[in-house]
Amino acid sequence: MKTSPPAADTRPGKRTGGKRVNGEGTIYYREDKNLWCAIITVSRHPGTGRLTRRTVYGKTQKEVHTKLQGLKKAQAEGTLRAPDRTTLKDWSAEYLQNAKGRLKAGTYQSYELNIRLYVLPHLGNIRLEQLTARDVTHMINALAEEKGVRTSQYARMLVSLMLNYAVALDVIPRNVAKNTKPPKAERKEMLFWEPPEIRTFLQHVKGHRLESLFHLALSTGMRKAELLGLRWSDLTGDTLSIRQTVVRIAYTPTIQTPKTDAGTRDIILDPTTLTHLQARRADWETERDLAAQTGTPWPDHDLIYPDRNGQPLMPWRIDHHWRALRDSCPVKAIRFHDLRHTYATLAIASGMDVRMLAERLGHADASITLKVYSHVLTSQRRRAAITLDTLLTTAERDAT
Repeated sequence: MKTSPPAADTRPGKRTGGKRVNGEGTIYYREDKNLWCAIITVSRHPGTGRLTRRTVYGKTQKEVHTKLQGLKKAQAEGTLRAPDRTTLKDWSAEYLQNAKGRLKAGTYQSYELNIRLYVLPHLGNIRLEQLTARDVTHMINALAEEKGVRTSQYARMLVSLMLNYAVALDVIPRNVAKNTKPPKAERKEMLFWEPPEIRTFLQHVKGHRLESLFHLALSTGMRKAELLGLRWSDLTGDTLSIRQTVVRIAYTPTIQTPKTDAGTRDIILDPTTLTHLQARRADWETERDLAAQTGTPWPDHDLIYPDRNGQPLMPWRIDHHWRALRDSCPVKAIRFHDLRHTYATLAIASGMDVRMLAERLGHADASITLKVYSHVLTSQRRRAAITLDTLLTTAERDAT
């Protein structure tokens, strides 16, 4: 049974599959679909002359006319593209292939894993040109509920990176992920040790093979990967240079350069820390000599904290020793990374300039330090609110 178009629409023209309306050119009625239709030519192949077209449908002639005008506007602006069947799954493979040479191996591994596990199950089968902000929002909300806010935020960032790449190559006109909002994570209370706990722990680890590593972490705020990448050649006088890190890639400890330029830095060490490193040097030479006696090759990595055969130490082994030592003495159960927060908190409380602290921590900008340690800076600001009388008394005393 044929279905007639709405009475308000006229169909004086005959066309294959439907009727065309006078004065509208390519707008016509499709009887087989019971819809009005419009076609616009996107491009012509220079060799074969084959036309590439875009088609839009609507329930009324007016609706299709509006869509057609939108296509014509995009064509005039140069943003109208031929239909592309590339899905986000297809595009992710191309993006990762392009990014592989630009990213650190560990970062690439993280991108690939999170795209495969979290992005593609939600968006992988959707064409790039059909992907909407609503689709990305659904993924964000689902992951936040199923896997947590941080996973959701990371997945959204990866989608945005892939779409930015597509925009840069003129595959799509815009990045729809920019119209979405990442979920907000609840700010967790930062954990760190108080001075008595630091003294208790350092006393507890005396004589341990990694004693100097823990001391170095607490006195400099260095990251675990940076500590494991230190070489004896990086130590000149009282200056320790951070030039490489050790990270886990495909279950293998791997030496690489720091992620950012700010991560490559020099740190001045205090005399006590230097004494700990001198003791570590003696132990290191003993380990090297023992390896030579047993016929075990000692690699030329020059690492301060290798395994007992001179090879890069797997980062999780530090966590293993850390938890065992931490749990066997009366201190708060903080993470190894919280030693970095402990150092920063003590440094701010002692009056260290925030810009200097940012440099020692390897932050790209002091604003990062201000944001992360705002809780400590607040109490420092209160202490700075001294009376005018105190300021005058101090100035007068210093002048005499």
